[in-house]
Amino acid sequence: PNPASPGMILPPPTPTPGGNIYIVQPGDTLYDIAQYFHVPLDELARVNDITDPTAIYPGQQLVIP
Repeated sequence: PNPASPGMILPPPTPTPGGNIYIVQPGDTLYDIAQYFHVPLDELARVNDITDPTAIYPGQQLVIP
């Protein structure tokens, strides 16, 4: 499911000392996740050491700053 999909209910992020963790779901994009959590795309990519924003996969854990 895509976080930007109407009616989509995401599990709350898991709190961590450096932020929250979100588990990538099938169909998610880094852009959609950034929009959902109201964080800049470049910051989300930087915090997670992602150089290619299209290269995320289901089950991947992302730190939400």
